[in-house]
Amino acid sequence: MLLTVSVICAAGCATEDVSTGPEGNPPPVLTMLAPNTVATGASAFTLTVSGSQFIPGSVVRWDGVGRATLFVSATELTTPVLAAEVTVTGVVNVTVHSPAPGGGESSALPFNIVHPLPSITTVSPNAVATGGPAFTLTVSGTGFTAASVVRWDGSDRPTTVVSSAELRGAIAQADIAQAGARQVAVHTPAPGGGTSQQVTVTVVDPSIAAGRAHACASIGTVYCWGSNEYLQLGVASTTQICSVEAVTGPCSTLPLRVSGDLVLSHLSAGDRHSCGLTSEGAVYCWGWNAFGQLGDGTTTSRPAPTLVSGGHRFVALSAGTVHTCGLTTTGVAYCWGAVRSGVAGDSAVNALGAPVSQVCQNPTPSYRGAEWPCSPTPLAVSTSLRFRSLDPGIWGTCGVTSDGIAYCWGWNQFWALGTGDDQHRSAPAAVATSLVFSEIHMGSGHACARTAAGAAHCWGARVFDWGQLGGGTVSAGGSSTPIAVVGGHVWSRLELPVGNNIYSGFTCGITTGDALYCWGSNRDRQLGVQSVDQACFSATNFTCTGTPVLVAVPPVRAVAAGTGFACTAARDTTVYCWGVNDAGQLGDGTIVSRAEPRVVALPGPASTLQ
Repeated sequence: MLLTVSVICAAGCATEDVSTGPEGNPPPVLTMLAPNTVATGASAFTLTVSGSQFIPGSVVRWDGVGRATLFVSATELTTPVLAAEVTVTGVVNVTVHSPAPGGGESSALPFNIVHPLPSITTVSPNAVATGGPAFTLTVSGTGFTAASVVRWDGSDRPTTVVSSAELRGAIAQADIAQAGARQVAVHTPAPGGGTSQQVTVTVVDPSIAAGRAHACASIGTVYCWGSNEYLQLGVASTTQICSVEAVTGPCSTLPLRVSGDLVLSHLSAGDRHSCGLTSEGAVYCWGWNAFGQLGDGTTTSRPAPTLVSGGHRFVALSAGTVHTCGLTTTGVAYCWGAVRSGVAGDSAVNALGAPVSQVCQNPTPSYRGAEWPCSPTPLAVSTSLRFRSLDPGIWGTCGVTSDGIAYCWGWNQFWALGTGDDQHRSAPAAVATSLVFSEIHMGSGHACARTAAGAAHCWGARVFDWGQLGGGTVSAGGSSTPIAVVGGHVWSRLELPVGNNIYSGFTCGITTGDALYCWGSNRDRQLGVQSVDQACFSATNFTCTGTPVLVAVPPVRAVAAGTGFACTAARDTTVYCWGVNDAGQLGDGTIVSRAEPRVVALPGPASTLQ
């Protein structure tokens, strides 16, 4: 660029003694530039040139081209530099030229134009699910250049430069094959440049949860759908109205993003509340809180995830019908919410396994009494036992200790405690079996556990046995002790519904080959088929089965059982639901119940199974 050069004398320069000497103007001497380095993209600035023997006619030259120069003194000149002149990296030779007579050109000093140090402000998404498809990671920040590249765990990824404030990195499916924290940075090569600070993208295993009439899924982002009568979707309001068991209330037939943008690695749903666990071990809950089941020290229902009080670090979380439990890193069990109902006959029940002095007001006192003993804050279960698996049901809880022994406590009218009798328990009581278990789950009237070898055993279902024990038969008897689930399958996961509905008792399980089976009541087509071939034990208008039935879904990674419906997450993170849909709990945009699995309308990959 050719610049018109002018010489300006600063105020007062006429009084300064700048002698030309007998041979004319002195030769300028250049000693320092300030600044001597700027980053591309810098705003216009003033370059200060320091040295000696400058005169009012001295001119700063930029790669040999004279520039508008302000004479400050015999030791200082300044010149403005435009932003357009520092857009490309390189080295500019700066000199000072003084005119004849005498004068001449100083030696040169380098002025460096370098890449800026990149800085990240946000990444989007900041959480994704394992098994999901390849995706584009948007990185926002400052100091990005055409040479900047997105790094994923230290390795460069194909990068599109949108602007100096935005990059887009191509993240492959293989990059999110395993759960964990991934470190994202931006690197810009020399000159200048460098590597930005690291920002975490959390990769979580897909997690799903189902309650009485709602469901939730974490695929990096957490979504819920179905009934929002008690704010269990994690949003303050919805525009749709649905009717659940003749009760009309707000709902959403499509997934809604849960408020707060928390990254939750595990979800669990109670009857009308939802909870999630972060990778740091914090538990957040939202929805119905009449009995303190959210654990925040109040009985106020919450439309957004609220931190459970106590400062505990949990490694496992599970929500029951009206209480919630978690396991700490040391295997200590904590529970909070309703201890039992308010009827006199339940006085020996303690679902929390710890003494309480507080009572909560039942908003529907005609149902099992007006005052229910409760704790709105976590209480340690009163035992020296240490657990590796824990699951609450309806007014009861079961756990497996570190040495594989199953214990249950709470309500036992339907034999769900597995103790061989119908006596309620206020403290952990051993299940009547010599079997050693790895995992245990409790529902609304039965419980199931899995051995390390993958065998499943169930118990309970007294009076209302729809086949949910999986023993191959349907009868009115149930079992007060564990019986083996038939079929010879090797199970990796079991799941039971916790909703308070005796007619929807069923069980689902995932095999080690990622196949999904369900058994028990098919009143609402919750087994994933139109009909099964066994009649229920009493005069009902639906069928049941005591034998596991294969559900026609792709290989699965997670399953959740709700009241009369079920959902599963496939390997590619696609979520399917089936069964009753009166509140939109299938998440397909309708209130039409389905016997066949339907794709939930979540953001993400589509499936051929529509």
